[in-house]
Amino acid sequence: RRSGKSIAGEVRHTRTSAAWAGMIIGSILAILLLVFIVQNLSSQKIWLLFWEVNLPVGVSLLIAAIAGALVTALIGGLRMFQLNRALTKASKANR
Repeated sequence: RRSGKSIAGEVRHTRTSAAWAGMIIGSILAILLLVFIVQNLSSQKIWLLFWEVNLPVGVSLLIAAIAGALVTALIGGLRMFQLNRALTKASKANR
């Protein structure tokens, strides 16, 4: 019979532990982001093509970071779709 301590020592990495670590890291990053935005509340005039917007510097940088992440995710998703399609064609050709 094994003790609970030795079984827990054998299980080192699980999806739940990874999700827990991700939530902790995400919470810390959200707090740091909130502090950054609160400290950078001075308004800045931003021009984008035909629009003029007055936003706090922290918020405008957050929007720029989110837009960059979305563009990166879109490009990565398109690349994965392209590779999946090429693999599907190659597997059909090998049959």
